[in-house]
Amino acid sequence: MEHLPLTTKELHLNLEKCLRGFLEGKQLKGAILHIHGDGSEPIDWKGAVGNLETTSPYFLSEVSFMHVAAMTLKLRARGKWKLADKIIRYLPEEDGKNLLVWRNKDLSTHIEIGHLLSHRSGLGDFFTHKKDNHPSFLDRLEENTDFSWNQQATHELIRSSDAAFAPGNSKKAFFSRSNYYLLGLAIEHAGNKTLESLLKEFQLRPLGLNQTYTYDNPTDRTPVAFYYKDTRLSAPNFMQSFGPVGGMVSTAKDSMAFLRAFFHGSLFPAEYFTEMETWLPAGNGQFYGLGLGKYEPHGLPAFFSKQPALLGMTGFSGAFALYVPEKKAYFTGTVNQMDDPHLAYKLVHKVSKVLP
Repeated sequence: MEHLPLTTKELHLNLEKCLRGFLEGKQLKGAILHIHGDGSEPIDWKGAVGNLETTSPYFLSEVSFMHVAAMTLKLRARGKWKLADKIIRYLPEEDGKNLLVWRNKDLSTHIEIGHLLSHRSGLGDFFTHKKDNHPSFLDRLEENTDFSWNQQATHELIRSSDAAFAPGNSKKAFFSRSNYYLLGLAIEHAGNKTLESLLKEFQLRPLGLNQTYTYDNPTDRTPVAFYYKDTRLSAPNFMQSFGPVGGMVSTAKDSMAFLRAFFHGSLFPAEYFTEMETWLPAGNGQFYGLGLGKYEPHGLPAFFSKQPALLGMTGFSGAFALYVPEKKAYFTGTVNQMDDPHLAYKLVHKVSKVLP
């Protein structure tokens, strides 16, 4: 028996039911979802459940890496640098020393812009590193300990963390927030402006992202608080310390405008995508290309359910900006929970099944 296509109203009701069912099934406090589909049956739908609204601003956390990647590639297109350039060219001399020690040799001078962009540098992750067996930044955040840190502290953590491999010398990627932290510093040098100024010039103003900004005031309570399990985290000083590389705030609507511009080639030359989609595995279904991540469900359940690949980024705060090529659909929003890093992927896969 042939199934008739859903009406727009029926589809929207199904999406609302799906999102609410996900919230209840995962016992989330709230979630926001914006879907835009460019397929044969175009769709633009926004939904929010729990304690959030569709217009609620939220922390992007690592989703902001896509903004950093877009700026990196735009500077490349403008001839400001090449991906093979060594990162030390764009850092103060003292900042470029002992960033990566491999087998008792300082290989900091071997790290290239392209290595940082694709997580092939081998740098340890300052965010999860336990210096002298003290709790990591991530541990302290999960304990709901708010604190601030500065550039010097970040450099010390990078230098004391164990390298995963020599720069560019692995068939695997190693996700490290240190990569994008250093890219942010390099962008400021190459662009001869602050990272925040370049962000506004390259992306926020041209795209009209009026609700996207760098969180730089710990008294600002505009972005919603996110959760670790049942604990509502209060971390204004923590989030302010990230700067634009991890400390951005946005809405699902603004994030959607950016995500579509990113994949439509509006922010850098579209021909770069051939390089960007040269994937290296990083484990647990995660792959990284040039300034872009990919998630492919793994294991037997995923094999038999034939879930599609997801391109984009998710963040520790629960934020996500993902594109599903199989459906020609874009997904932005947040699950506002940092307990399970795969929650956003699970939501997008669940909702994708509802789409035509």
